[in-house]
Amino acid sequence: GGLSTICLGSSLPFYSNQKFEIDNSKYTFEGQVYHNTLPKEAILKTAFLYLNTPYLWGGKSNLGLDCSGFSQMAYRTHGIYIPRDAYQQEEDERACTISFEEQQAGDLAFFNNVAGKTTHVGIILPNNKIVHASGYLRIDSLTLNGIVTNNNELTHTLKSIKRYEHS
Repeated sequence: GGLSTICLGSSLPFYSNQKFEIDNSKYTFEGQVYHNTLPKEAILKTAFLYLNTPYLWGGKSNLGLDCSGFSQMAYRTHGIYIPRDAYQQEEDERACTISFEEQQAGDLAFFNNVAGKTTHVGIILPNNKIVHASGYLRIDSLTLNGIVTNNNELTHTLKSIKRYEHS
């Protein structure tokens, strides 16, 4: 057979010794496999692999993704399973609230709309930067007010910062 693409963060059914099976067809996987939780720094490296991916509502791959699909897959690739939607990720009891001053790279920042509902999430980077899906996966500045673009435009209002501890 030929080669097939497997998207970053995929779970391989019945995977063992580089082999897995889908619909009674056997495949060999020669990519990198993670079995354990990796340090937060590794999440940032994975996040950068998605840079410039187009925005796709409901998307969770490097073919297209939305903000919470991105954070979910970046974490999942490193053994941290978080809920699908931004508001669920924010409300998850495993996520501790962190002050703006206490933020660390790899923490999640949540943003709300005018009604106060959580509608956006991004992964915090060093030096008050954030990587998030807005039009495409991009890096912008993170301030106490929210996300500020290179054009100095405030695009998202900061609601909270959360940290998932390794469990």
